[in-house]
Amino acid sequence: MAESAEEHGLLEYESEFEVSVDRGQVVAHVNDLANGRFFDGMALKDDGTYEGVDVLYGDEERSSTQVAFDESISVDSPAQATLVSGETVDITSVVVVRVPA
Repeated sequence: MAESAEEHGLLEYESEFEVSVDRGQVVAHVNDLANGRFFDGMALKDDGTYEGVDVLYGDEERSSTQVAFDESISVDSPAQATLVSGETVDITSVVVVRVPA
């Protein structure tokens, strides 16, 4: 995906939800499993947890593994990731932003 498309998607998310996105890809993990899931950005939620932002370009689709990962996380079962700043955070939701080709 073009870097400008990713940035466009993150800006769109910030505008729509009126929040700031922590940019920089992070890898999220659930229950210390070896396999993780990449997010293009992270947004702080009112409750202090984060929402993972995944930008998809054109006709890109999430893999079945990504969908299963996304559906498995919640407030009761958060994923964890380390932000670019070094802070470890809980992810309790995921949003997919689509950017046209």
